[in-house]
Amino acid sequence: MRTRPLPDPILDFILDNLSVIKTLQRKVAYHQEEAQELDKLDFISRKPSVNPENFWETFSEKCKEAGTEWEEIADRTWSFGPQKAGGCILVDARKPKAYSS
Repeated sequence: MRTRPLPDPILDFILDNLSVIKTLQRKVAYHQEEAQELDKLDFISRKPSVNPENFWETFSEKCKEAGTEWEEIADRTWSFGPQKAGGCILVDARKPKAYSS
């Protein structure tokens, strides 16, 4: 595991769209308790720049804008944090498995 600061275009996009991330997570929350936990995140004060339907596409564009080492991060993002909606991301950085037949 390693940590790296997010490039400004990615971080700004995430922070601008915390309410969108919260909405997307609410849609996939399996338990009432998880939805209630997400409702506690009412500290969000920025106006979103995208709607939930366009979030992942725009997030992918921002990652490409940040440089070649970041261009595939959107497809490999597992979660946002802290508290499920914040300026940190957890990324699956494992190398793809080579399957032999």
